[in-house]
Amino acid sequence: MAAGGGKHDTILTYVTRPLHNAGVIILAWELYCFTTRRGANIIREWLVDNRVTKAQIARFQERIDAFEQGGPDLVPGFITETPVGKDIYKVKIKATGPGWVQLRPFGCYGPFADREFTLLHGWIERNSQKVPNDEIQLAREKQSVLKLDRNRRIRERLAG
Repeated sequence: MAAGGGKHDTILTYVTRPLHNAGVIILAWELYCFTTRRGANIIREWLVDNRVTKAQIARFQERIDAFEQGGPDLVPGFITETPVGKDIYKVKIKATGPGWVQLRPFGCYGPFADREFTLLHGWIERNSQKVPNDEIQLAREKQSVLKLDRNRRIRERLAG
């Protein structure tokens, strides 16, 4: 699931806790969001444009935080195991509260290092609909732009 080919950066965090797990090395993950040309976070804009509740954005952020701490294994089902398009994966934030919608942003592993994931494009699923090809194509176009310019992404919190 990691980005393919070539050398990859790995982020290591050295943790020391008294009496517990002293000297444990944790391999951290980082989650990024694609940005507009002016540097705005497209996932944040998508959430605002679709009037996603603050409670659901907070839940999304909780899932991101857990993912960054332990990767895909810590948050099963957060990122689909099977890509929806070539190297494009669907992220799932279920609608479980009042006013919530089925958030399904698309992203990719990497593309610059192992243990990173980049959200590229937002989509809201309605009535278990199949992912439209044009939505996948938009994510792939943003992935292509990102591969040419690594500054077209940002690592920032969506909530709190």
